[in-house]
Amino acid sequence: FATANTAATPLVDEAVRNDPDIYPLADVRQRLYADRSMSLKDMRQRTRLWTTFRSRQ
Repeated sequence: FATANTAATPLVDEAVRNDPDIYPLADVRQRLYADRSMSLKDMRQRTRLWTTFRSRQ
C-alpha cells in the first residue's frame, strides 16, 4: 500500500515504490480528481432509482 507521508516514502520497499499500480506516475496523478460529495437528497434518489432498476430484473 502507498503512504501519503512523503517523509516515509524512502522507507517503503523499492519494489513497492516503483510499482505504478501502487504509486501512479506523475502524468497519471495529474489526471486524478476527487469525486464530489452527493447530497442526502441525491443519494436517496439514486438509491430509489437503483432499487427500481434491480427489482424489475
